[in-house]
Amino acid sequence: MIQKEKDYFQSLIELIEYSIKASNLLKSTFENFEVKELEKNIENINKITKLVTEKKQDIFIKLDKEFITPIEREDIIQLAFSINNITYSMKYILERIFMFNITYIKKEAEEFAAIIFQYVNELRKVIDELRKYKKSQNLHVLISKINKSREEADNLYKLTIKKLFIYTKDPIKLMIWKDIYEQFYKCCNNIIFVSYLVENIILKNS
Repeated sequence: MIQKEKDYFQSLIELIEYSIKASNLLKSTFENFEVKELEKNIENINKITKLVTEKKQDIFIKLDKEFITPIEREDIIQLAFSINNITYSMKYILERIFMFNITYIKKEAEEFAAIIFQYVNELRKVIDELRKYKKSQNLHVLISKINKSREEADNLYKLTIKKLFIYTKDPIKLMIWKDIYEQFYKCCNNIIFVSYLVENIILKNS
């Protein structure tokens, strides 16, 4: 029984590790942006998302054969899907940069990429601590830290969109960058949503 619990929690940790790899790739892409490197970076993030999907499916196969799980089966499924969504949302950001033929990166995009990297690494601590959810003294603190950081993402998104509409005269560029910023914001919300799921798990099992 103990080994089974460790397996599921470890699988979730491995999922979030892929999100960290993707966030590191996203951050480095925006910090050192080169158009000629973009296709290679998309290829790399596609490899990461493929591994994420395989790991998620592995979790589901194991669940299908289990009668007893450390936390509710539905919670494991939802966590796996939601962590999967985090990684894929970063892939979608890079794909938009490629599809819209972006040749320069705005400062706000760099800021969003840095925030996502920070959030994902904080979430890694939450997922790691989840295996000790019945006794952990740190889990609530870690979750609270992520939940409070939502205000940072909200403010950056609102100010960025406002600035975009004030200073961007070209309607095509406005549309393109608005879409990119929305994808960044969705990624931030996907990360925060996972922290909410963990919080709900704790409440249900307390």
